Amino acid sequence: MALCCGLFLHSLGHAQHDAAFTYRISIEPRIAGTSPKALIGALENSHYATDIGLEDNDRVLRFVAAERITIASLNERSARTGFTVAGLSCIDHSDGSLTEEGEAPMPQHIDTGNEFRDHARYEAAKAAWIERHPEVYQRMIAPRGTPVHE
Repeated sequence: MALCCGLFLHSLGHAQHDAAFTYRISIEPRIAGTSPKALIGALENSHYATDIGLEDNDRVLRFVAAERITIASLNERSARTGFTVAGLSCIDHSDGSLTEEGEAPMPQHIDTGNEFRDHARYEAAKAAWIERHPEVYQRMIAPRGTPVHE
């Protein structure tokens, strides 16, 4: 019994250690209406991605992985799925650092139950993101059909 519990606790600790990075990637279909199912399958098979979910009207894909993944690697994996990866943001759970490549998705509001802190954290992250990606933000807020000068 002790051996069984020890192995179970070891596997739990190992699983938590393996999930070292949380990714949010901006995805763009090459053809309008393309389902992201093939892209999700490619991530599951090649990067052992877990906890996969879609956000922002299927324009952002969130997942957890045990390894660092580059935008180039993601685009190699997505080549046959009908999608292009325009950008990524990655949180390294070992130190809390944030890495971005390309046109990283805008930060997401996370509800921890403390409305004041959650709002302040989101507004600070959003302001920092806008400062790093002003051209992407201008495209987001411009009325459709309006040219954006970069």
